[in-house]
Amino acid sequence: MADKNEPDNSSKLQQAPGDTNETPGQTMDPATQSLADALHISFRILTVIMIAVCVLFLATGVKIIEPTQMGIVKIFGKHVGKVRREGLAYNWPFPIGQIEIVETKDKTLTIEDFWMYVAPKDKLKSLDKLPVPKTGLRPGWDGALLTGDRNLVHVKIDCVYAVNDPVIYAANIRDLEETIRLVVCAAAVQAASRRTGHGILLTETQAFQNDVMSGAQRRLNVLLGVADAVRIDKISVSRRSWPLRTRPAYEAAQEAGQERQKARNEALGDAKAIIQKATGDNYTKLVGVPWISKEENTKLRKQKKISSDDWNLIGQYTEARANGDDTKAEILLERINNALLTSKGEVSEIIAAARSQKTAIVQGVESRVEVFRVLLSKFREMPQFMIDRRWAEVRDEIMDAPTTEKLIISFGKGREVIRIGRDPEVARNILRFYRDEARKARKRDKAEQR
Repeated sequence: MADKNEPDNSSKLQQAPGDTNETPGQTMDPATQSLADALHISFRILTVIMIAVCVLFLATGVKIIEPTQMGIVKIFGKHVGKVRREGLAYNWPFPIGQIEIVETKDKTLTIEDFWMYVAPKDKLKSLDKLPVPKTGLRPGWDGALLTGDRNLVHVKIDCVYAVNDPVIYAANIRDLEETIRLVVCAAAVQAASRRTGHGILLTETQAFQNDVMSGAQRRLNVLLGVADAVRIDKISVSRRSWPLRTRPAYEAAQEAGQERQKARNEALGDAKAIIQKATGDNYTKLVGVPWISKEENTKLRKQKKISSDDWNLIGQYTEARANGDDTKAEILLERINNALLTSKGEVSEIIAAARSQKTAIVQGVESRVEVFRVLLSKFREMPQFMIDRRWAEVRDEIMDAPTTEKLIISFGKGREVIRIGRDPEVARNILRFYRDEARKARKRDKAEQR
């Protein structure tokens, strides 16, 4: 039996060794206290980190969509057919959900598949200064288009495109730029096969660009199964050239063509000036536009709303004469004369001068006829007298002429000396007379040529 006077230690035995409950006034060991504080701080830091991780995890479902973007909603990597537009968008956090951003603004892709290889050091040089390969085109390095006339041309193509339907695009295309490049190249090859090299580089460039754009868009529509899900807005040939080895010959041909065009333009300018000077502004009624074809004349006449009766009267007259239609030819000739008279060109002046000269000649002849009639009536009355009188008048005209050299010889028994040498004054008069006549003849010739 235990002694009642001994202290009871049962309460001490029941207290756990690690129990931190202390009675008032009891203190903890410093090492134990530091360990407890460190654990407390670590627990708080871990709590904050866990909260931050949760917030960041939830924030992975947030996307800011710009005005030129659209967001495609995905759940476990699959499209659910939902689209988010401009603003703040939210989906399930990654990796459960995802918002794929698709740019919808216009983008430009430069396609160099048909351009020649240029070394980096020669990038800034013009085509004329690039080194010419001795072996011609280099397979695997130089690209080119084969044209319908079996020529080769180099082109750089700029393609402007945009995404209209991001859901269709994302479901069918992984690399949009590569897809655009492939469809444009295929369309360019097909379009080049229908045109000449000269046409692609110069005369039909716009038509070639249109063909490439329509062909590329058609291929995209077939690929996506929907029209204009990805839209091609513009195709332009930014650079173009013949192969470098053929450029000198091409440039020589171009210079010759330019000289030809220049000479043609000068000739057309001279023709217009001559025709307008001759007929004034009424030349289309008389000759139409002789430097263009008959079909172009008809088109131009219809554009100006001019009837065929008031267009190219001289051509119509020539055609009527060739067809043996004399009645129509006479009518057209009268209309031509009226048109020439009413024109304000040199032709009307020449016709007026000719009519004036005709009137003067007719009047002169009529005056001479009248004089002849008077002389004839007098001759019938006194024939010998009229003959003697006319001889006297003719002799006086001869003696009064400045070109007549006169020798006066008296009749008698005295000695007469005749000088053979011509009188200088008479020679000068004769020379002056012929010079005046020659000058008048030249003036008449010039007047007739006009």
